[in-house]
Amino acid sequence: QSGHYGRESRYSCCTVAAKKCRNLNMKIMWEHHMEHLLHRHQADHSLLQHQVKRIQHQVERIQHQVDHTLHQVEHILLRHQVERILHWHQVERIQHQVDHTLHQVEHILLRHQVERILHRHQVERILHRHQVERILHRHQVGNIQ
Repeated sequence: QSGHYGRESRYSCCTVAAKKCRNLNMKIMWEHHMEHLLHRHQADHSLLQHQVKRIQHQVERIQHQVDHTLHQVEHILLRHQVERILHWHQVERIQHQVDHTLHQVEHILLRHQVERILHRHQVERILHRHQVERILHRHQVGNIQ
C-alpha cells in the first residue's frame, strides 16, 4: 500500500512538474509573443512617423504654393487697380480736352456772331450812306431846276 502510495505521490509530483514546465513554456511563449508584438508596434510607429514627416513636407510644399499663388493674385489685383486708375486719368484728360475744344468752338461761334453783327452794321451804314447820297442828289437836281 505504501508502495502504491509512493507511486501515486511520484505521479502527482510528475504532474506538478509537468504543469510547471507547461506554465514556464507558456510564459516563454507569451513573452516571445509580447516581444514580437512590441517589435511590430515599434515598426508600425516608425512607419507612421515616416508617413507623418512625408505629409508635413507635402503640407509645407502646398503652403508655399498657396503663398506664391496669393502673391500672384495680389500682383494681378494691383495691376488691375493701376490700369483702372490710368484709365480714369485718360478719361479725365479726354474730358478736359473735350471741354477745351467746346470752349474753342464757343469762342469761334461768338466771333462769327460778332462778325455777322459787324457786317450787318456795315451794310446798314452803306445803305444809309447810299440813301443820303440819293437824297442829296435829288436835292441837288431839284435846286438846279
